Formats: sequence, structure tokens, C-alpha cells
Amino acid sequence: MAFNLSELIDARLVGVIQCLSGNDIVLTFFKRSSLVEMRALSVERILVSDFTEQNVVDEIILHRGGEDREILKERIAELLFRCSAEAVVTQPTFDEKLNTTLREVEAREKVFVEVVPIVGAAVLLLTLKLEVADLSTIT
Repeated sequence: MAFNLSELIDARLVGVIQCLSGNDIVLTFFKRSSLVEMRALSVERILVSDFTEQNVVDEIILHRGGEDREILKERIAELLFRCSAEAVVTQPTFDEKLNTTLREVEAREKVFVEVVPIVGAAVLLLTLKLEVADLSTIT
């Protein structure tokens, strides 16, 4: 049974850990006495901003194409270059990388995840594979 990412709404992001392998990242969430682990395998890029003690999740978006292409392009540009898609167009090599990544996400060759906060950490993540598991229930 697949994990429903909407179950992480109002969860707290309590950890972002780079695994010893070097290319894997684990995001750990806490909600209602349960820990949930989101493991990204073969991560290409990650951007975490405003990590605080109170990182409350509003939404987790799994971008797989099909949504507004310009919005998706803008979010990928922010992840790759920390600037807008408009600024990228002025740099041919940046524009090429942006369009290649956009095609890979739309073709589902790569997974682009966005953690949108109510407060605290925002996360943008580009990876080859994503696994989510409920780790434990704390009593």
C-alpha cells in the first residue's frame, strides 16, 4: 500500500540527514507520536531554507508534470540556480540545464518534491527515487 503524502500535513519536519552513501537524503517528520521517513535516493539537488524548531508542513507536492509548466519551470529554476526562470534565460548553459531537468521531471525520469511550510523549513528536492515509510509509533 502506498503512503499518502497528505498524511504529512501539519506534521513537523524534525530532521534532514545526508546518508553516509553521500547521495541519499532522509527527511524525518513527526506527527501524532509517529515518525515518518522520506528517503530520497541518488539526490541531485536539495535546497532547505528557514529550518527552525517549528517546521510545520502545509503541503508536500510531488511534481510529476501535468501541472502548469511555467510554475514547474520556476520552481526548478529556484532549486537549480536559486533565481527565477526569467533570469536563467539570459544564460544559455543555465537555460539548457533548466529545460533538460524540466523534460526529465515531466518524463518521470526524476522526482521533484516540494515541502511547503506553514512555518519554518521549505524544501525543494530533485532525486531519482523517493521512498516513504512510517518508522514507528511512540507510546
